[in-house]
Amino acid sequence: MKRPLILTLVGSVVVIASLVVALLIAPRFLDINRYKGTIEKLASQRSGLSVHLDGDISLSLFPWVVVSLSDLRLERAAAPGEAPLVQVASFDARLKTLPLLTKDIEISTVTLSGLDVRLRKAEDGTWNWQDPATVGSADSSSETGAPAADEHAIATPEQSRPSGGFALKSLQVDQFSLTDGRVIIEDQSSGQTREITGINLLVTDASLDRPIPVDLQARLNGQPLTVSGTVGPLGPVPLAGDLPFALKISAFETVEASIQGRLTDLRSQLGFAAEIAVEPFNLKQLLPHIRPSVAVTTSDPVALQRVALLASLQGTARQLTAHGASLQIDETAIDLERLTVDFTGPRLDIGARVDELNLDRYLPAPDVAPTAAAQPAPADDEVATDTAPSSGQDAEGGPAAEPSAAPTQKSRSAAATTASPDQQADYTALRSLAVKASIAVGKLEAHGAVLENVAVDLRGEQGLFHIKPLDLTLYQGTMSATGTLDVRGDTPAMAINVAVSGVQVGPLLRDAADKDILEGSLSATVNLTATGDRTEPLKRSLHGSADLLFSDGALIGLDLAHLARTITSGFSLEQQGERPRTDFAELQVPLVVAGGIATIAEATLKSPFIRARASGTVNLVDESLDLQLTPRLVATIKGQGDVEEHTGLAVPILVGGTISDPTFLPDLAGLARERLVDEEEVREILKSGTITPEQKEKLSKEVEKAKDLLKGLFGN
Repeated sequence: MKRPLILTLVGSVVVIASLVVALLIAPRFLDINRYKGTIEKLASQRSGLSVHLDGDISLSLFPWVVVSLSDLRLERAAAPGEAPLVQVASFDARLKTLPLLTKDIEISTVTLSGLDVRLRKAEDGTWNWQDPATVGSADSSSETGAPAADEHAIATPEQSRPSGGFALKSLQVDQFSLTDGRVIIEDQSSGQTREITGINLLVTDASLDRPIPVDLQARLNGQPLTVSGTVGPLGPVPLAGDLPFALKISAFETVEASIQGRLTDLRSQLGFAAEIAVEPFNLKQLLPHIRPSVAVTTSDPVALQRVALLASLQGTARQLTAHGASLQIDETAIDLERLTVDFTGPRLDIGARVDELNLDRYLPAPDVAPTAAAQPAPADDEVATDTAPSSGQDAEGGPAAEPSAAPTQKSRSAAATTASPDQQADYTALRSLAVKASIAVGKLEAHGAVLENVAVDLRGEQGLFHIKPLDLTLYQGTMSATGTLDVRGDTPAMAINVAVSGVQVGPLLRDAADKDILEGSLSATVNLTATGDRTEPLKRSLHGSADLLFSDGALIGLDLAHLARTITSGFSLEQQGERPRTDFAELQVPLVVAGGIATIAEATLKSPFIRARASGTVNLVDESLDLQLTPRLVATIKGQGDVEEHTGLAVPILVGGTISDPTFLPDLAGLARERLVDEEEVREILKSGTITPEQKEKLSKEVEKAKDLLKGLFGN
């Protein structure tokens, strides 16, 4: 019994000793560099890339397996002469030999130096790391009827192990380091290039059953980027199951974020589920680093200096879903009730609530173009420097000398017209977008106007979008609107239907247009269509109708009663008092719009002791006026609701000029028709050649009236 055991032990010692001797001696007599061609061929077949080993290879097998190589290049076989996809200056690995016999991997160090990766996206959307022969194969399989693999299936450990292959029992890596790495990402379709340099990655004490510490340092477009935390554990079969991670990210010396979750479906359709928290940061300082060609300016110099995000995200490379996300922009809180983005469509489904938002703060500063793609990127200390004063704070966050005012209409218009009128907008992206959006805003300030309880529902796809409805309250009244935007053709077409009730027009005009010309409660219906994407073509294409009804208000700057009374003492357009006005009980303005011209058949004003009618046109393109206004003094105190016809002294007035600067002139022909003898009676006298005593007396009186009129108009 002892003899066989002794023989077995001796045999084992001899085998082990022979193996050790072979491992020690073989590398001394074996020149591994003689087999570089074979190694390159096998590696190329396995990777689908053209593999080149330009440097020397060294190999030792005992007591450590040590592999060293240099000048490794991986190129696309289909693109000879193109810059290599991957280059490695040097690679060294050191692992224990004997544990390999029991399928245990114990690695002391792995060092990768001078990694250079160049990723390029062509104009057709394909990447240089993709095999041209397989691009689109997933889509084509469904078209040809071939069965597609289940993208969501997760391989089990048993399925993941290749039949008869080498399965790991354990893995231990004391240290993995990558130094002096670089990744260049070039997008030829957009002309943008991103460069990550100075990549240094350190992984220590890595194993299959414990989280792996990770420390990454790099520079993105010249700015620092650090990532630290843990990844894993990998599990007994790496990449077969989920991969947890918990990382902290610091970027551009501006953004601090933490993200934890897990990667899923690592062997099929890569997915993720994560909780992300971004600490408050200055977006103005960040944007120039992300888009160096864009200069960020806002009317409020302290806007965009405090942005934060909390979100639960999950998705794949094709889809992103957010749950319970909240975004803070300055003093504005945005809660995302739902968000789903399908990048393959693309399709967007979003529901959001906003507490308060002042859009005027984020408009370009006065006399600054809204886009600055051609301008050089500003320095960090110049990004937040704007000329407009802040609302209650200076640029450093302290008290300002004076509170800022909202940008004037003139400055906003100047900024909006800086774009080239010949530039043709491209609506291709909108035609491929499908959107379902529900947005609610508690309080919204835009162009000086204050809107409350704003709720809008937007639906659309294939270039046709519907707003149904847009509801809001403003200045003690309500507004409801529906509309469409059609960008299926080269020229956008739009239609809008608006119903307004009880809006106080005076404060609305003062806030939105800085004008004090009209007061009253407005109720209106407006139905308009237009085409184009520039202001002037839009105005020229306007068609539709509107009916405006103002109640219990006043015309500011115009005293119609005074104009009517001055007819007997000389027509005067000089208004009495510091701020003349005409109070009214009801002002109704029906109009029809065609080709940018609003035609008023008959607008009516009713007020105690005065009635007024107006007719003519308003050119919405150049804002010119061509109206006849006829105020009439009447003997009644009735105003709103009075439908009776009243006689009285009428004073026709021609209204010209522009909407912002109207002019008033006496209508002499109208005055004559109003004051002199009836035209038909004069024709009868001339036709018959005779005049009765009654007609003679009447005509004499009218001549005296004419004399008085001329004296009143032109003096003695």
